[in-house]
Amino acid sequence: MDAQLDVSRTFDLYNVIKILVKASWVGGEQMYTTEQVQNDSSVGKEPVQCIKLRDGTSVTIRGMRSSDVDLILEMHQRLSKESIYFRYLSPYKPTSADLERQCSMEGKAGFTLVAITNQAEEQMVGLACYRIDKDNPNVAEPAILVEDNFQGRGIGKQLISALFRHAVSKRLEAFISFIDPANRKVFNMVMNSGLPYICKYIDGMKEIRMSLSAGEQYLATGITGDRP
Repeated sequence: MDAQLDVSRTFDLYNVIKILVKASWVGGEQMYTTEQVQNDSSVGKEPVQCIKLRDGTSVTIRGMRSSDVDLILEMHQRLSKESIYFRYLSPYKPTSADLERQCSMEGKAGFTLVAITNQAEEQMVGLACYRIDKDNPNVAEPAILVEDNFQGRGIGKQLISALFRHAVSKRLEAFISFIDPANRKVFNMVMNSGLPYICKYIDGMKEIRMSLSAGEQYLATGITGDRP
């Protein structure tokens, strides 16, 4: 029998999915500011977001495009072994064919957001995606990956929040993910998301089920608050 960790919680859902905040604070320090910019047709209903990090670096969050394949491959070459493992639970790195196939499935089997630096030479520094369960189209598996040098700077929170909003707009009911118990950064994002969740251990991994069924109200009322 699987050992179950009883951490089912119901939070104040009014604080969920804070993608359109004007400032995010970590340890009392402002990490980034955001502003809404021109809509991008590749993102559907999700607006493009421009994030300015504390050091002045400008990053755009938008939907993945077929032209992003090389940028994604280059980002993977800069990732640490730990970041690769926490994302894929193996030493796996995607190939060009893998990514081209993923691009062709966008909108059908899932959705992907990317974070791109606004510099003369663009770099991809993060991505978040979900893939719809073939057996249950109301459920999807999310994943997030942020380049090591950009971790802890607010990009991951923005990516996962935008992903939640997109999933809610598509009437998805839940996210189910498997993470290594040592991956505290992702688990902390789950705990601070405001979404109800259930966590249990299966074969040494954490299975986390996050409910999205109460999220529609946030598409209508907007997002408030500036702290996680």
